[in-house]
Amino acid sequence: MIRYLGKRVGTGAVSLLCLITLTFFLVHSMPGTPFDAGNVSEQILQVLEHKYGLDQPVSVQYFRYMGMIFRGDFGISMKKQGVAVNQLIMRCIPVTARLGISAFFLACVLGTVLGGIGYRRKGSWIAVVCRGIRSTAIAIPNYVYGLGFMLIFGVWLKWFPIAGIATGKNYVLPVLSLALYPAGTIATMVEAALSEEEQKEYVVLLRAKGLTSAEILRHHFVKPVFLQVLPYLGQLLAYLLTGCFVIENIFTIPGLGREFVTAITNRDYTVIMGLTIFMGIVVTGVQLVVDILQKMLDPRIRNEGTY
Repeated sequence: MIRYLGKRVGTGAVSLLCLITLTFFLVHSMPGTPFDAGNVSEQILQVLEHKYGLDQPVSVQYFRYMGMIFRGDFGISMKKQGVAVNQLIMRCIPVTARLGISAFFLACVLGTVLGGIGYRRKGSWIAVVCRGIRSTAIAIPNYVYGLGFMLIFGVWLKWFPIAGIATGKNYVLPVLSLALYPAGTIATMVEAALSEEEQKEYVVLLRAKGLTSAEILRHHFVKPVFLQVLPYLGQLLAYLLTGCFVIENIFTIPGLGREFVTAITNRDYTVIMGLTIFMGIVVTGVQLVVDILQKMLDPRIRNEGTY
């Protein structure tokens, strides 16, 4: 396990280094600078570029920035005077985490229920309804859900607020908008995994021993189905924890996604880099946890390389 963990950590570190390097040179290849506003004189522009080191060669800027990263310093925003990128990230994390984790658990519950019902009621009208719900959930992008919920439940019915995060009710519409698509995907995966597991030989033996379908489902199908869905759940959690760009902008939620879009629009180099690195760390960390869980739960992976 230690060797496996070391290998995964090493792979993640190399991936992060590649991400940082690629993003740095892409950002600095963008035309202009963060201070090109039209009403800034050439002299002031030179002073600002010198202050942030933008007048130096890109290679010098890169190694200087890498030194800052290793000290845990993401620098100061070039557009928000006096705002450290570390502080910006720490301020946005709780908002995005509450939104993302809520959407993740809602998607898991809805997807598991729809998939389970579709499997148990196979061939009935209930299964057809479940299949229609999940197909609709997958077919429509989350921003369409967001705009539709905002119009219906926020503007027309006035049941929920449509902007900000002042109260818990502010999270209802964005969480639902984020959860529907992955819920449909999870439902499809769960039903397919259950149907595949049902065809295996050990199920015939369990039925011969007198176990009912409900008992087999409850005691023998949970683990293999979970292992099949686990990789997608890891990707979903990483996506939701790194900021939901469109939904956060639609509902004006001050999370990581909205700040990232704003930083790109403003060409705020340090914020773009800081948020990219943080998102890369989250994705790498979640993937590491998923790999460890698969290693612990799946004997085929656990025994890999032992012979």
